[in-house]
Amino acid sequence: MKTVFSLLIVCGLLARPAVAATQTENYGMAVLPAPGKVVIDGRFDDWDLTGGNFACENVEEQRDQHSAWLHAMYDQDNLYVLARVTGSFRHNDRRPAGSTLRMHMLTAPGTPQQLQPNLTCARDLDGKGSITLKFEPPLQGARDPKQMGAEQVFLNNPDGKGFTQEIRIPLKLITADGVSLGAGSEIRVLFIVAFGWSLDAWDCFMPGVVPERTYWGTRKLDQFGPATFERSGKLKPRMLHLGDGRKLPVSLKQGQPVVDWSALSEGPKGFKPIKFKMPEAGYVSMLLRNADGVVVRNLLNAEPMAKGRHTVTWDGLATPIWRTPGAMLPAGDYTWQAIWHKGIGLRLRGWAGNSGNAPWHSGPTSNWGGDLGVPWTCAAQGDSVYLGWGAAEAGRGLLACDLEGNVRWKHKYGGFGGAELLAVEGDLVYVGNSSGSPQVLFRLDSATGSYQNWDKANNGGFRDVFVKDLWKDQPGMPDKAEAMAARNGKLYLTFRSYNFRRSDVTNWRAFLTKLSAAGDGIGKAIWAKTEQNVRQRASAWLAGNDPEDKALAAPNYYTPDVRDAVAGTINGMLTDKTLVDGGAEMTSLKLQAAVRRKVEASFPQEVAVMKSDFVAVLDAENGKVLKTIPVPTPSGIVAVSASLLYVLSGTDSVVAVDPATGAVKPVVTGLTDARCLTVDAGGRIHVGEGEPSVQDKVFTPDGKPALTIGKQGGRPRTGP
Repeated sequence: MKTVFSLLIVCGLLARPAVAATQTENYGMAVLPAPGKVVIDGRFDDWDLTGGNFACENVEEQRDQHSAWLHAMYDQDNLYVLARVTGSFRHNDRRPAGSTLRMHMLTAPGTPQQLQPNLTCARDLDGKGSITLKFEPPLQGARDPKQMGAEQVFLNNPDGKGFTQEIRIPLKLITADGVSLGAGSEIRVLFIVAFGWSLDAWDCFMPGVVPERTYWGTRKLDQFGPATFERSGKLKPRMLHLGDGRKLPVSLKQGQPVVDWSALSEGPKGFKPIKFKMPEAGYVSMLLRNADGVVVRNLLNAEPMAKGRHTVTWDGLATPIWRTPGAMLPAGDYTWQAIWHKGIGLRLRGWAGNSGNAPWHSGPTSNWGGDLGVPWTCAAQGDSVYLGWGAAEAGRGLLACDLEGNVRWKHKYGGFGGAELLAVEGDLVYVGNSSGSPQVLFRLDSATGSYQNWDKANNGGFRDVFVKDLWKDQPGMPDKAEAMAARNGKLYLTFRSYNFRRSDVTNWRAFLTKLSAAGDGIGKAIWAKTEQNVRQRASAWLAGNDPEDKALAAPNYYTPDVRDAVAGTINGMLTDKTLVDGGAEMTSLKLQAAVRRKVEASFPQEVAVMKSDFVAVLDAENGKVLKTIPVPTPSGIVAVSASLLYVLSGTDSVVAVDPATGAVKPVVTGLTDARCLTVDAGGRIHVGEGEPSVQDKVFTPDGKPALTIGKQGGRPRTGP
């Protein structure tokens, strides 16, 4: 029987399995002694390549398109990593796929000196390289990879089909003080080569542990493979391990490891042939039904086929499940069905929510900013406008453009980095970002967007200033600023948060003991609102002698840390109007402050008093705090001169602050839901109000109304 539809061929009897998608699964890695001086230039003529691992997500189909050889060497001071990447160039040949290498490590594993450094070595679509380092848990003092000697070089292959990435990692960057690494040492490492969205090659696993190639796999520390510092080099190449248990031989050719792919089988050969004719070249998908019409096998999945006659065979098995072959099917009558098409293409019809010349990033002046919402903040100087988003994933969280909206440069700090704080003065843009937590301040060149270190005069300086580190371990100090301004070599930050943080508890055993025993008051309310499983874990710890971090820390990704859970419960109660006298009449900010103060008063020995409601003055060259000035519930800030700041106080007023004397006086009052402010060239104060006016209210320098911009209530909605 044979019936033909426009895109459907129906015939009788039976075909081969779809092509497999097998991942590599190498166990551990050899770190070889460097044969001599290593020059970081992207070339590997000074490398011993005998200890490499081949990594690929799908060896049957992707080994020549998206794969990498990973190598490691060491000397007395450094760990060297080389990635020889095969990947198609994209985005107008600006960057090849796979330009991000992530290394999740454990150094001195299983000892009190264990550290967990996570390195991301990448270059963006504009060719800018970066090495970022994060420790879990975070270290007390920040370590700057560049400042400590880390470096990398990318070198594109002449044929345009890949590149090499050569990296130097100082051993002191990734180890605890006093830990030395050398011949015979072992660290744990997990490599991830990112080729694109949902296409990553993972490598270096622990034998006997089932790999998890997801976000949570980077936190599954027991799957990090052993990286052994070998005593000698020129090893016999290791076999390539595949995820289904097969091993393929590796040999050296001209000093480079080569896999013998001839042993790679697509699976059992079929015995039942089926013949069909393709009217044109295209893609075929095929399935098999039994006599009752039930689908029992998916045979082909978008298999490319040329025009003409073809024969495929079937092995008599049902559809396989992951790496498990399908079950044997009984003898009987079966039919197959297939659809084919010439290829599914895309046709651009337009885009929404994007103001650039294309909705993707293809160069320094394409696309527009972040892709996770609208801009949060704005700064301007001369003919340049700087816009910051709270976070960005595929886009960039900060951009500079001219007055016509033409992009001059873009920037993203880390994986999802944004720019919720912005200030500009002269040739520097000051940025605050907390999308990765904790909030960090950094500086960029206003013309190019390149990093400009703080305190350059002191050994080249450092890139990042973390807000939590401004206070030199003073208890109760804030870790996140509300707004920022710059003028005359000074930075001004406003602080008004009353959020409860885990670090605000000075003694967790005493605090949880009092919470669990509270007979009344706010302690009883906190304990009652805390989830039952959190209370049970806290009570079990109080009844025993386990170390705090062992008992209260998150045991897995879906169970919270007890301390974080309790802090979250308290934060959820900060807007509860029933907890303090007069709460029903308070503004949201005043209510949060009142509830926080009540918690502090109820637990004076266990909870630090939160320092808030002030403006901090920083030296804009080195990031050090010069002084703080008390200001009631401050948010938006504008620096007019060395002796005049305008600050939003609460949501109903603007105050003038003299940073030299600390004097604070009201200028504008009677506002409603004031959100932001700025000052124009004539010195007039502009305040943006939210509901109900949704207008720009303009005032003279002495606070008199001058102008209202916009319709009462704002522009009407144009959508649902």
